[in-house]
Amino acid sequence: VFSFSRGAMLSALAGLVVLAVLERRRWAGNVRLAIGAATALAASAGAAALAAPELTASYVLRFAYTAWRGVVDPAQALGVRLESWSRLLAMLAEHPERLMLGVGYKTLATSDAAGAPLIVDNQWLAALGETGLLGVVALALLLAAVLRASWRVSGNLLGLWSLCFWAGQLVQMLFVDLMTYWRVLPLYLIVLALAEREGERRPE
Repeated sequence: VFSFSRGAMLSALAGLVVLAVLERRRWAGNVRLAIGAATALAASAGAAALAAPELTASYVLRFAYTAWRGVVDPAQALGVRLESWSRLLAMLAEHPERLMLGVGYKTLATSDAAGAPLIVDNQWLAALGETGLLGVVALALLLAAVLRASWRVSGNLLGLWSLCFWAGQLVQMLFVDLMTYWRVLPLYLIVLALAEREGERRPE
């Protein structure tokens, strides 16, 4: 929420949608919960507006403008990303041999493999360009394993958080080279490991 990143906001919304689906029975008809959530949101917005009015206004206008552009001209809303994606796909079309193994992990942004250093801003396309089809398959298998493990332990708080978090990351990966620059990835996997341990402690 504080990052000014539109992809991060979409990630947060996706995680909240998953949470709402999983908790729909407990939330259904819970008026106190709805009032509490609305109050918290209103209080947070009011506190932000009072503490930093210019920053808050800029924040709201940024996302409002993005939403408007997304409806009027989705291609323009994606902006530079479409150009980056096109450059990557053009490189792969010119060098189809790179489709299998790519050009090397974390090298697109620091080499001239695509004609000039390239920030892809799409984890799947970045994986395709840097690690090839084998890398994309490996990434998909990793994420599937993480989601499966999170779902299995979603009965506890850490497991539920992990499932919602990773569902959100799947959305954010469409707009950011997320795992390329993640220094805190081990922390998220530690949370999942703790959720697994908590799940093993609970009696059947």
